[in-house]
Amino acid sequence: MQAKNVLYRARNQELVKLQEESSVRQEQARRATEEQIQAQRRQTEREKAEMEREMIRVRAMAEAERRAHEAKLGGFRAILTDQNKLAVFAGGVTALAAGVTQQEKEQG
Repeated sequence: MQAKNVLYRARNQELVKLQEESSVRQEQARRATEEQIQAQRRQTEREKAEMEREMIRVRAMAEAERRAHEAKLGGFRAILTDQNKLAVFAGGVTALAAGVTQQEKEQG
């Protein structure tokens, strides 16, 4: 009977030891998984921040281009709607054309 009790205690101790080892392995696996999840979150946040910076840069460039086009159109509108500016523009183009033609005659 005493031998059975000793054997029973030894088996119980072995089972407790195995359960503790299993618990340690499970905790290590849980920690590793948590660390991996946190690393993926950090990577995702970095990528998200980079995409946001790129979007801001693209929007700024588009806004600058829009303003440049508006400025050009504003200048053309001013020339076309103001008779004095239109006359000066037409005279300048005519003088430029005459100068180019005169220069070609002198070279030719």
